[in-house]
Amino acid sequence: MASRRIVAASALAISAFGLIGAGASAQFTELTPLKEHITAGTLDIALSSRAPGSVVTARGKKLTFASVGPTNATFTTGAQPMRFTNSGSIAAHSIVVAAAPLPAFATRTSAAFEQQVCVHLVVEGATLYDGPLRRMQPSLRALTVPAHTSVPATVEFYAGHGTCPALTPSAMGGSITPGFRATFSD
Repeated sequence: MASRRIVAASALAISAFGLIGAGASAQFTELTPLKEHITAGTLDIALSSRAPGSVVTARGKKLTFASVGPTNATFTTGAQPMRFTNSGSIAAHSIVVAAAPLPAFATRTSAAFEQQVCVHLVVEGATLYDGPLRRMQPSLRALTVPAHTSVPATVEFYAGHGTCPALTPSAMGGSITPGFRATFSD
């Protein structure tokens, strides 16, 4: 019986030492604040041109080239030079160019002329579109215009060259004012 008491007392003593270790611990903590200031940049694309007779208005958001004509059934306006300049603080990474809606035509000859004219649009040396103006769909191109830089572009209207046939008699006397909308995104 005495041996049972010694074994029980020994087990109780060992358990007590185990509980002392389990209850004794220390944890150090420190608060270290983390802050970050984030500023959104600006994207500011403007148009310019050195083409004779071109006019830039609306703080560089609208470019009008000199009038051309009267033309023959086969004609070209020539590649009209322009530049897209980013004076913002962030880069533009893509451009979508679409033909702007043409106004309702007062004459059938103007409507026929619009249906037959072609356009060749080049941005930074790469053709963005070349074909009939009436079929032009919005064209997306990956294009990086870093902050405070510019890229060259040209636009040419024509008929009777390449796959674009000459104007037909139904377009004689017609006139149009085609336009484009360019949308840049970051």
